[in-house]
Amino acid sequence: MHTDKKNRLIMKNRFTLITIFLLLLCYGNAYSDIAFVANVNGNWELFLADDNGKNPAQLTNTLYDEKDPCWSWDKKRIVYATSDGNLNIVDIDSRETFQIAVGKKKTPKITPCFSPDGDKLAFVSTRSGIMEIWIKDMKSGKVRRLRPFGESVVECKDVAW
Repeated sequence: MHTDKKNRLIMKNRFTLITIFLLLLCYGNAYSDIAFVANVNGNWELFLADDNGKNPAQLTNTLYDEKDPCWSWDKKRIVYATSDGNLNIVDIDSRETFQIAVGKKKTPKITPCFSPDGDKLAFVSTRSGIMEIWIKDMKSGKVRRLRPFGESVVECKDVAW
């Protein structure tokens, strides 16, 4: 009987730890819950704010418009598109931004998002002449077209993982 009570306590503690871990994973830092773009000074820039809309923090200041921000699943990075056709990632802790090579610079790329493991990026591009979903493997650097309808010509947009 004593062993059964001990096992229930262990399971309860494991459940509590797993719940805390999942909450941290989903909500991350309370300050940086919401990523958005705003046109404060004539240009769309990337910002963070708490979930009450307070404490806005500007992450970018470029000549281009930022758009379509998407959090990584671990809440450490945000990927976003820019009006010059690039995709960029900003590291939340360091505020360092870097560009992701995904093809011709002037070809529009929109709605980027991370895979759950963070190893891939999905995005929409018109590099083939129509809007299609593309996947970039962040480890190998390879980019491939996703063809959910086989060889049929079907435009796709608004990708999310």
